[in-house]
Amino acid sequence: MIWNPRFWDEINIQVIKSKIYFKKEIYNDEFMSKLTPKRKKDILKYQWMIKKNMDLGHPLFITGECLNQIGGKNINEKKIYMLDGSRRLIASLLNEIKEIKILLMSHIK
Repeated sequence: MIWNPRFWDEINIQVIKSKIYFKKEIYNDEFMSKLTPKRKKDILKYQWMIKKNMDLGHPLFITGECLNQIGGKNINEKKIYMLDGSRRLIASLLNEIKEIKILLMSHIK
């Protein structure tokens, strides 16, 4: 990784409305059995917290262009990649919430 000392001056973080599309039923024995016990425990805890309307913050994504700015090699600049929030995302799906807000970190042109 090559750190650009101006990185934080050259990025923008936006809150974006998004919709989750999942190809398979999420809550089934096959899916849940593939999770580590800690991950499963965290997801079920987050599911409960979301049901209680607790604010867990938004999942964080970054654009490929932004990743290339900090040393990524040949990363597709048009794609986005998750940095944090997969457990919260799954917990939302378990609560049948398919429209969420995400944080998207992108490069300012």
